[in-house]
Amino acid sequence: VVCEIEGVLTKDLHELHMSAWRQVAAEENLVQPTEYDMKRFVNVKTEQLVSQIFRWTNDKDEIRRLLSRKQQLLLISLKREQRMLIRRETTSFLSHISTMDIPFVLLSQERLTDVQQMLEYISLEKDILQVPMDKNKNINTSLNIITAEDFCYGLPDSECLLQASDILERPFERVVVIASSLHALEAAQELNMRTVMVAGRHKVWELKGADLVVHGLDEISFQNMKNMFHDV
Repeated sequence: VVCEIEGVLTKDLHELHMSAWRQVAAEENLVQPTEYDMKRFVNVKTEQLVSQIFRWTNDKDEIRRLLSRKQQLLLISLKREQRMLIRRETTSFLSHISTMDIPFVLLSQERLTDVQQMLEYISLEKDILQVPMDKNKNINTSLNIITAEDFCYGLPDSECLLQASDILERPFERVVVIASSLHALEAAQELNMRTVMVAGRHKVWELKGADLVVHGLDEISFQNMKNMFHDV
């Protein structure tokens, strides 16, 4: 299983990201990012957002400074909301797939340090690390997270999913991608991976191309994931 963090394990954090970007723009007297750009380029790497989408600066040091400030503002919001941002069924879902000996990789388009801070601030990292792992399986049982440092291009480019397949040591057609973004759906379908889409960020009818559409992780069972592989 390859599982998106935001929108799947956590609730959609789009508004918190948007608020942080807007505050950075106000503090630095920069052009305010538009809602259109933020929704259209939701899976673009943050460095690309600053330089190519917002067109704030191309200076690498300045980009790092702006990203650092944006992350500070985001963490303030995360700390305020804390566990309200975690989907209630997240821990039980991770425990369930581990009990079924299903290896998993977590996926984010953010930087590793930012993801680790986010997971820590909303107390999700502890929940994930407490999930029992089978030490007898031929797979790295440490927590695997693919982040922005691991690929050149964000979704819908399939590079990050190629890496996930390598980590899991499974062919594309034996991988299930659980996501909430249309970009992830597009990338997974390009590689003939199976797809489970969690509605919320998008309407159910927008996700009809997926193998399975659910409203929450508690609607996913071992059997309905197994049914996706009837043709393999």
